[in-house]
Amino acid sequence: MRKRLVSTLAATLMATGLALGAPAAAQAAGGSAVGANAVNAVNACGYNSTIGWHCGYYNGSAETDEWSTDSAAVKEIQDLINQETLYWENGHAQLAVDGSFGPATLAAVEWLQSTYGICGGVNGNVGPCTWSWLRWQ
Repeated sequence: MRKRLVSTLAATLMATGLALGAPAAAQAAGGSAVGANAVNAVNACGYNSTIGWHCGYYNGSAETDEWSTDSAAVKEIQDLINQETLYWENGHAQLAVDGSFGPATLAAVEWLQSTYGICGGVNGNVGPCTWSWLRWQ
């Protein structure tokens, strides 16, 4: 009886471990994170006590706009908007986390600035005020 209980417990733990590991494996393979608000997320965003909300692409806060060539900063913006705001819940499509500051990202940044009244007003640029809001909101 004890042997059966141990093997049942071991099988349950293995199945649970495999199920919990599936999202991480999908992410590592370039897939999507699991969760309704992380459909297009490539990295899981988390809170860091010195940076604030962070998705692992970019640590800085340099001005980033539609002419930006820093794809890591743009990916950080896109993933933060997807995972840490209500953008997609308000009827907007999630952003592709592709590092391109195109029309969809510009519209999302302008929505963010307008909806949350971020200092500096709506200008489509992710400057110090918008970065601060994304990181510490």
